[in-house]
Amino acid sequence: MARIKSLKESVIQAWKPELQHLGFTYDHIRFCRDPDSFFQWGLWLQRNMREPSYRVNLALLVKNPLIENPGPEVVLMGCVCEDGVHLHHPQSSWWPEKKVAEALEPIKRYATPWFLKYSNAPFLADLLERAMREKKQLIEILEPLAESEITVPWLPINRFSGIAPIHLYLAAIMHFISGNRAKALKRAQDWSATVKDATQFFDADKIKAQTMLNALNRHA
Repeated sequence: MARIKSLKESVIQAWKPELQHLGFTYDHIRFCRDPDSFFQWGLWLQRNMREPSYRVNLALLVKNPLIENPGPEVVLMGCVCEDGVHLHHPQSSWWPEKKVAEALEPIKRYATPWFLKYSNAPFLADLLERAMREKKQLIEILEPLAESEITVPWLPINRFSGIAPIHLYLAAIMHFISGNRAKALKRAQDWSATVKDATQFFDADKIKAQTMLNALNRHA
């Protein structure tokens, strides 16, 4: 365990100067960058628990401007491979221990363009609306794969159907950031109605939904 920790720390230390040059800071858990007041970029190493390898994860996060003191929440995730950023996790997304330090070059080449592409509230609002119309997950639209490419023999096929509540929530945020208050209010109302009586949601979600509605009504 000490050797694994030492390897990860040495890689992170080696990456720090280059990633700091790209605007990232390290918070002892991940590299972060705040390109504006809404979006945050996250990058971190994930150890494979089955074999000696690592994955470089990326996360586009958003800070909800309709609540007080918002923490960053995930919008989209990907992983850095030698040929670019993938949303699905191919086997090639795992970097062997001896090569993980080499992931810095693909990070420098692909991470910032990927983040810039998706740190776009109007684009994300349209994407979320499409996902809801087609009743799909974002990954199915952005990186469609054949079923045989995303399933493994020992796992059942889990076909998604319906509108994901998180899409309603994120759409409200993206429409608001884009300046479309009417659409933001409509999606916040839809999300509030979804979480109001559903047992899988916590009281905190219901409070957040009402807080968003109150804020949007003030902006109306």
